Amino acid sequence: MKAKKKCRVVRAQAVDTNPILLGDTVRDVYTGFQGTALARTDWLYGCTRILVEPTKLTKEGGVAANVEFDEQRLVIVKRNPVRNSAPWVDEGGPRPSPKAPRTPTRF
Repeated sequence: MKAKKKCRVVRAQAVDTNPILLGDTVRDVYTGFQGTALARTDWLYGCTRILVEPTKLTKEGGVAANVEFDEQRLVIVKRNPVRNSAPWVDEGGPRPSPKAPRTPTRF
């Protein structure tokens, strides 16, 4: 009787050559909802969602709520990638620096 060989299954993932960048103007292909990509979230099982802020006001003149879509449903209308500003540095705030004794005390 032959021993069974262990097989390793590897899933091929599609590589997106034109990813949505934060700041891009995007449109949902099913609903026509259009707005600016604000946030990207990657979920446990490979789902990538994009939070979209609408660019137009509601009929009453109010601000519409942000909506989250799967990345595959969105198409890029206009490239507007946000350029990151200088990196954030923690200055520590208005607190005194801790002072440690020069030599440890022994009991």
